[in-house]
Amino acid sequence: MRATLHRLAVAIATIAACSVLSTPAAQNFIDAANMRIADGPDATKVALCGAADMHLAQTLTIQAGGTAMGVFLPVTCESGSLIVRLRDKDGDFPGSAILALGQVDAADQPVAASFTYVPFYASAAVEAKSQLSLDVEAVNGTCTFSFSPANSDYAGGNGWFRGVYTDQTWVRLPLDLTGDDLPFQLLMQPAAPSETTLRPTAQQR
Repeated sequence: MRATLHRLAVAIATIAACSVLSTPAAQNFIDAANMRIADGPDATKVALCGAADMHLAQTLTIQAGGTAMGVFLPVTCESGSLIVRLRDKDGDFPGSAILALGQVDAADQPVAASFTYVPFYASAAVEAKSQLSLDVEAVNGTCTFSFSPANSDYAGGNGWFRGVYTDQTWVRLPLDLTGDDLPFQLLMQPAAPSETTLRPTAQQR
């Protein structure tokens, strides 16, 4: 009887040793980003007017990949809301397919913050090196957006603009007095870690 119980205990220990364990979840991180904001005499800001159906966009290149959770943008809304769409990319232009959508209301924006965080309603899984775009729009109000300096040289993409003044056609930045790119920081959740199976040691066998 005692020998049987010993063999049973060894079998249970072996099963436990072979169980699948998951690595603890890693912290969210900034993936694609252009953090430079123009200041001083080079500072440029553009007011996005919802009534004029004005959009700013930035094409970008994903670095590590994972799950896109939201984006930090240098924007302040005096009224209404800011809508942000994570889109695909169509050639050099922002694409039409929406991968994720986020919104922040003027009343919920922090005061005097360099970047405002806009969380996505539903997260989107994106792969490393994929090329996407951010489409920014003011709704039912006006939002003021800060640009990067002219020499920001973000290599992962370019800034774009469209509205009633461009017949809703994307026009590549710079516009008059603006830089080539939009500052942004894309918040990413790491991809789920691969599971590791522990094998019993020779002694356990």
